[in-house]
Amino acid sequence: MYDGYVRLYRKTLKSDIWQNPNAYRVFEYLLLRAMFRPHKYFAGGKCIDLVPGQFISSTRVIAKECRLGHQATRTALAYLKLTQRITQHVTHNFTTYTITKWDYYQNPDDSNNTEDITEDNTPVTHHQHTGNTPVTREVEFKQLRTKEEDRDWCGLPLPDLSGPQPSNGFSPEDMARLWNEAIDFFSTDQVVTIPKVQKLHADRKKKAMCRIKDCHIDEPKWRAIINAIHKSQFLSGVNPSRGHADWRATFDFVIRSEAVITKILEGGYQ
Repeated sequence: MYDGYVRLYRKTLKSDIWQNPNAYRVFEYLLLRAMFRPHKYFAGGKCIDLVPGQFISSTRVIAKECRLGHQATRTALAYLKLTQRITQHVTHNFTTYTITKWDYYQNPDDSNNTEDITEDNTPVTHHQHTGNTPVTREVEFKQLRTKEEDRDWCGLPLPDLSGPQPSNGFSPEDMARLWNEAIDFFSTDQVVTIPKVQKLHADRKKKAMCRIKDCHIDEPKWRAIINAIHKSQFLSGVNPSRGHADWRATFDFVIRSEAVITKILEGGYQ
């Protein structure tokens, strides 16, 4: 397991992951622990066939090995998934992590190492741009955003903000229920660090009812708000502000004022 070596590219210093120390630490750990040849792994009474670039572990183990907090590790893994560096398959007993471009990173047949490398630390193929114009991440994130839009919660678009909308009996209990349902929905294929509502106490009910009234919130509008939160790198905790690595939007943060909800709907937290 610990024999041999892995490749690191110098242009990593110019990539976005270099600006995210926790994500880089976790990604390098996954590179070092990933299988470099087909391997059989026994877990839960089953034999799992691993291919090069795969590794079975858990968030708890990765956090311990990388000497990071549990929440910081979850955030780092979410970032790596968002930038399409890894994928993960979660089962009841374990999680399989896959380096998405393992063959590009660690191609054993490429002894000359003469490929052009883009800023996301992957080789340029014959169909990619190789001229003198700098390669940026704009296209990558534009494509990623398009893919994210396919995962809209129930496919609901942002509502028309031109005028008030009736609440149709929408309640704080409905807000909390849909909030938790959205977390379950997005957790099926990505790490979600936004916490669920455990208790709808009197203060939360009061603030939630105020937002229903002053923001004219009904179910479609609330779904659109929640969807925007999960799509925002900042609000979802994938790309927090400096000095607040574990911050992400909570139910209380969203319902605290009309200004917060308006800013979310206008894309002010993207």
